Amino acid sequence: MAPFSSALSTSGAGVRASVAPPSHPSSERGAARGTIPPTIPRHGEARFMTPPATRSARHWLSVSLLLATLALVAACGRGEKKQAATATAEPRVFDATLVPTTPVPITEGTETPTPPVAQFPTPSPDARIARLIIPAAKVNAPVQVKGINARNEMENPDGKDNVAWYNFTDRPGFGPNAVFSGHVDWYTGEQGVFWYLRTLKEGDEVIVRMTDGTELKYRVTENKTYRASEAPVAEIVGPTPTEVVTLITCDGVFDRRSQDYDLRRVVRAERVA
Repeated sequence: MAPFSSALSTSGAGVRASVAPPSHPSSERGAARGTIPPTIPRHGEARFMTPPATRSARHWLSVSLLLATLALVAACGRGEKKQAATATAEPRVFDATLVPTTPVPITEGTETPTPPVAQFPTPSPDARIARLIIPAAKVNAPVQVKGINARNEMENPDGKDNVAWYNFTDRPGFGPNAVFSGHVDWYTGEQGVFWYLRTLKEGDEVIVRMTDGTELKYRVTENKTYRASEAPVAEIVGPTPTEVVTLITCDGVFDRRSQDYDLRRVVRAERVA
């Protein structure tokens, strides 16, 4: 997998900027406290002393400053050894815009009913992310916590079967944009956990299971690829208008010289339950 910066570049499972992927992915945040700059907000803590709205504003202010230089290289390192990929994924993009429904005439003088506000289940404050489940992409994987390394790159998941959630983004159920990444393949030639991410289409289900048993459900709204050097990092990992999960991996052609893929695949799914 690789890092994320104002230019995105990931080598097998994520996004990165024009920075080489880390040779030794860091351990989970819990085991590596102090390795992440103090300006990066920590998520998943059980105790909060400030109101949610204030925390959210401060959180995204810190993130906006961070994104100015962050390298999006999540999941493109492909493990300790660097070998050519056994297969290349054909770039595939579909329009995430929903097909408009036939307009319904409104009788003059009548009021348009206000749709009911969806009531989604909320995880307990100390619940952590347990698993990411995407049936259509054959994903049912444990989730580990990752952050940013000393080179300001998004850290890679530790193995081909692991999914990383980034602790400078929102925890599912507690903010607008929870960002995950996973490898597309591995140095052994094996498929990575996000190998089938490119096959996801609009409407496919994404499930985040928390340690307290709560399941948060999302539906895919877009599946796009970006050139590694041109991916809009702030747009991908920054705040969003609605509650979503963002999934990042590598795609395109593997370059033997740079040991990296030329594309980054980004899937976004909006919460529905």
